[in-house]
Amino acid sequence: MLFYSFGINHHQAHVELRDLFAFREQTCRDLYRSITLSRGAEYILLSTCNRLECYLYGSEEDVLTLQNALSSSAGASWPTDSAFLYKDEKAVMHILEVAGGLDSMVIGDAQILGQIKDAYRVAVEEDSVSSVLHRLMHTAFGAAKRILNETHLAAGPSSVAGTAAAVATRQLRQRSVKGNNILVLGAGEMGRLVVDALNRVPCLNLVVSNRSQNRLDALLKEYSNVNTHPWSDRYEAIRNADVTIVTTSADRYVIEKEELLAESDSPQHVIIDVCMPRNVDPGLDDVKGFEVFNLDDLQNQIEKIIVLRQSDLPPARTICEEMLSDFVSWVFHHQAMQPAIHAIQQTFETIRLQEIERNQHRFSESDAQELDRLTKSIMQKVLAVPVVRLKNVGPHHIDYVNGIKLLQTLFAKDACEEDFTSDYDLSKSIMDVLESTEEVRLSGLEACPFNEQASTTNRAPHIKTSKNKNHVITLGTRGSALALWQAHHVQHQLQTAGFTVELERITTKGDRILDRPFSQIEGKALFTKELDVALLDGRIDFAVHSLKDLPTELPEGLVMAAISRRENPMDAFVSHPSFSQSLDDIPLGAKVGTSSLRRTAQLTAWRPDLEIVPLRGNVDTRIKKLDESDWHGIILAAAGLIRLELDSRIHTVFEPDVMVPAPGQGALGIVCAESNTTLRAYLHECMHDQDTAIAVQSERALLKALDGGCHVPVGGLTRKEGSAYTLHGFVGTLDGANVIRDSIQVDPETPELAGLELAQRMLDQGAGAILEKERAHTKTTS
Repeated sequence: MLFYSFGINHHQAHVELRDLFAFREQTCRDLYRSITLSRGAEYILLSTCNRLECYLYGSEEDVLTLQNALSSSAGASWPTDSAFLYKDEKAVMHILEVAGGLDSMVIGDAQILGQIKDAYRVAVEEDSVSSVLHRLMHTAFGAAKRILNETHLAAGPSSVAGTAAAVATRQLRQRSVKGNNILVLGAGEMGRLVVDALNRVPCLNLVVSNRSQNRLDALLKEYSNVNTHPWSDRYEAIRNADVTIVTTSADRYVIEKEELLAESDSPQHVIIDVCMPRNVDPGLDDVKGFEVFNLDDLQNQIEKIIVLRQSDLPPARTICEEMLSDFVSWVFHHQAMQPAIHAIQQTFETIRLQEIERNQHRFSESDAQELDRLTKSIMQKVLAVPVVRLKNVGPHHIDYVNGIKLLQTLFAKDACEEDFTSDYDLSKSIMDVLESTEEVRLSGLEACPFNEQASTTNRAPHIKTSKNKNHVITLGTRGSALALWQAHHVQHQLQTAGFTVELERITTKGDRILDRPFSQIEGKALFTKELDVALLDGRIDFAVHSLKDLPTELPEGLVMAAISRRENPMDAFVSHPSFSQSLDDIPLGAKVGTSSLRRTAQLTAWRPDLEIVPLRGNVDTRIKKLDESDWHGIILAAAGLIRLELDSRIHTVFEPDVMVPAPGQGALGIVCAESNTTLRAYLHECMHDQDTAIAVQSERALLKALDGGCHVPVGGLTRKEGSAYTLHGFVGTLDGANVIRDSIQVDPETPELAGLELAQRMLDQGAGAILEKERAHTKTTS
């Protein structure tokens, strides 16, 4: 499978050809349903006024199949001379540049991003996209978002219609006008684009007049909030408007100076003529109180904007190159490296099972179970470091093709069967691979697997390459009762495995500031920053965090070495001892304590009568506040109560249809230095739980894609039923009036993709507007 981008666009193809290959959505859907490609192929069709492009993960035969299908649908042969075809990195780079507006007719045009998202949605609905293009599309969306936020490439209008709308709204602000009344004359394509641009501006009274009623009706179906005025009375409409935009395509003036001024003195007025030839009498520009903008005036503004944008092209391309590198690394690991790792693991597992079967007659049934456990543990320990090292190898460290081929040859299943007498054949096959390339660069797989992080302090470095009790590793932790329970829990498991673990308590900003809600401080990093610094400067070797408190992006140089088995992830209602009522039963207007925006939004959606009171502090502090108050209850994480043996205080555990918990709630994340590969491997071996990792990775991907945290009400929970995983998401306003809930199936091989896809679905349902509103609210109240 390779990546391809091919099609026709405004760079090579003339407008008549683009018209032939311009497909409506239903045509694209018909193509999706009729085309059959090779197994595992994925593709997306993008059709706009400037391009018909196909983004494919498949084979060269699939390219021909798609080109033939597109030609058949257009009723014309494939225009090879006017088309483009890119492959692999160049194909991916093209997709990123298109999404970011770098390939548009007007550089920085943001309209294309919405068109790509629509095309992606249709492809998903027609089941032509799987994990690889899901990842690629969200990489493209991420690149576009970075370009928008980190450059000025999309600043200012970039089209005639957008510039006309911008001039009109600016004139309303600058002039003393009687209202915000804008008249658009003409309902053709240019008129529709102008209306679309103006429709995004709040508090405008928009009126459209057109000679043909059919076009006007078509426009009104798309923009129901627009008013209309008869074409025959257009001069009256102009006198009642503050700004008039003329988008007609007549061969003469549709606004005559004498007719406009004939009946009465007109107030000051702005007229914007976007027509060629001009449709507004230029003599109006000489009348006091009138100002006429023609196409040259607008084009001059567009050219100034384009000149300014040219300086932002290099940083925008750098962003695309960075995102391309990230995507290629993901493809390398997930599409190439994973099969090699799987081959290694399967080979060792085959040998282990063969040896057990060969010797099982020597053991009793109880001994056989212990033997199975012991040999499995030995195998995991033997493979821990090499597998971690393999996962750390990037495409720049290894010959992409020959290195993988060598690994798969070394650990091919047929080379590791019961009979190992064919040593000569195996050696010969390995030599064939080695001789097929000048150098198989395994610089990321050094003979020595240890790459310890040098300490920047004066203390003697800890030795972490053996499990001798004289060698110590230091675990950093916060000093709260729950944090200490978590640290002791990890310490016990590692000591059982043979390590000597010392604890070092570190006070974080979140522990010191207890008089303000999380949303009014600095987000999740307030519980981790000091521990991160201690890790990076070598004072501690690893740290344990409640995953719901851990930011989705770790500081450079730190990695998540393991995710521990999860405790109950749900939220729980703790009632006041004198009330002992469930949340269903407490009276109207009852007080419930929490400082979580996520819990507040879901509580008010379910029980809008409740009075939510702020509550900060450690678990024991919060319970003490409850017991000394007149509140009816508080909301806490069930996991913390269970771990501190306070589960007797739990009155009700919420189901996710009432309250979706925080992403990662109930799980522990173990963080260490990226360079300390040996410790990472041992931590992963001793502490990592794969089911929990699948759940947490999908939840945190959802949180990251929604740009969530303590400042916005976002929830995420992945549940496993049988062998199936389902991710549930929540976004809502604090008053509970606007709530979005959705769910999606999770592929355990690529859990992050489920989080990304669910986030996009929720954003399409309006989650972005909700989150922006709540972020703005948080800023004004902090």
